[in-house]
Formats: sequence, structure tokens, C-alpha cells
Amino acid sequence: ERRDLSRRHQIAAMSAPDEKVDAMVIKCEKTGKLFYNEADAKLHSEETGLQAFAQVSLEEKVWVCKETGKVCFNEQQMAMHKRFVPEAQTFDESNVGELRTKALAAAAAAAAAPPFPPE
Repeated sequence: ERRDLSRRHQIAAMSAPDEKVDAMVIKCEKTGKLFYNEADAKLHSEETGLQAFAQVSLEEKVWVCKETGKVCFNEQQMAMHKRFVPEAQTFDESNVGELRTKALAAAAAAAAAPPFPPE
């Protein structure tokens, strides 16, 4: 279930210190980009001027293009992606919660990695 959030409500919700907010995922309604933390969502809004966001359920089904990594939320988006990106042919079904888990694991691994390759 998705619920539209006003800009003020979105920022207030992302700033609230509780577990629900920690698991909250915000989607930019214009670009479809998902955000797993307050800083990234704010940065996206500042850089693009976009302010239409919605909270996305962790159980919401998505399809991820194997060739490009593009996340699609329905068959229409998949068809459009295939039309504009000819190499986009294969999609894996997933859900927002799985994407969030993978993104957080990748961020943790990147943070734990040394800043420069060892000599």
C-alpha cells in the first residue's frame, strides 16, 4: 500500500526516531527512484526540484531489469523500458523490501571497505 505524503509530512516522518521510519522507503513519483534514508531523499529533491514523493510498502512487487538495473513497478513501465533500451529484455521479480536489504548491505560493505586499494 502506498500513501502520498506532503513534503512537510515526508521530512517529519523521515526524521522521527522509530523502527517504522527505519524501514520506510520513499519513492520519487516522477523518476521512480527509491530512497532508503532521509539524506538521499532530501538531496534528490534539492538537486531536481521534485517534491512529489510517496511511501512504498516493503511488500510492493517490483521487476528489476537484469541488463540495466532499472526498477519497474508495473508491466507498462517494463514495456516502456524495453522500448527505449533495446538491450533490456530480462526482468527479475522482487519486492521493495528485498531491494532495500540489498542496498543497505551494499552501503555497509562500501563503508567497511578501505578507502584506497591496498598496495
